[in-house]
Amino acid sequence: MIRFFADANYDFIGARKYAYGVTAVLFVISLVALIGWGLNYSIEFTGGTLVRVQTSETVDVAALRTAIEAQGITGPEITSIGSSGGYLIRARTAKAGADADNTQVTATAVGVALDQAVGVGKYKLEGS
Repeated sequence: MIRFFADANYDFIGARKYAYGVTAVLFVISLVALIGWGLNYSIEFTGGTLVRVQTSETVDVAALRTAIEAQGITGPEITSIGSSGGYLIRARTAKAGADADNTQVTATAVGVALDQAVGVGKYKLEGS
């Protein structure tokens, strides 16, 4: 039988001062990075609406993003999914007087943007 730790004698308590120093340095570096760059809250933390769109033809994502931003939705996350013409849009309405978490207002704004970017009747909202 092999005994790996039969005569183990490690002085963890004696090395605690070095561990305190390393922990303090890492903490300071993390704190400076947090203050310098801040936190990046994505749609998961800020709320919003997920809309799945299927278009009859492939649409340029940049044109789609521009049309959505023109409707007052800032920073939409657009992902191409599945076959050509499938898109997943995560958005949050930022219009004055509108609740940012109102799914219906956001879906309507995305629909108006899709009418402009794709064309009326050339897309289908699969989930909102």
